[in-house]
Amino acid sequence: ETFTGHYIKFLNKIPDTTFAGNMVDIFGQILYDSLNLSRIEVFYDSIPDSLKEKDSGFFYDSRDSYSYSGNVDFYLKTGEPQINLSNYHNTIDTTGNQFYGSIYTNRKGYYTIVPILSDGSNLFEGANKTFFAK
Repeated sequence: ETFTGHYIKFLNKIPDTTFAGNMVDIFGQILYDSLNLSRIEVFYDSIPDSLKEKDSGFFYDSRDSYSYSGNVDFYLKTGEPQINLSNYHNTIDTTGNQFYGSIYTNRKGYYTIVPILSDGSNLFEGANKTFFAK
């Protein structure tokens, strides 16, 4: 289930499945002129094992909520001041309201692409798309 607005249209087909070690290209368009791309965050989740059992006998996810994993790579816009992040891997090219980049899948698991937009004062998710690297 998606819990974000739809402020971006992906202009290419992002595959549902790829192989670990491949690059996945993204090409998108921001749908509103008043918004700008701040960055793209790519969250990684490993292939899940079976859920652990709590004392009550119910199975649970240790995050205990709907959220992205703590494993995030930042993809920054070309020409923007580069910030010192150990998980900064690539750049995103922008032209007008369109953007292009490639996401590297360095290991097996689930990747969620989350473009972060700005309206001049607030940052928020523009869309999200998850795919699996096997």
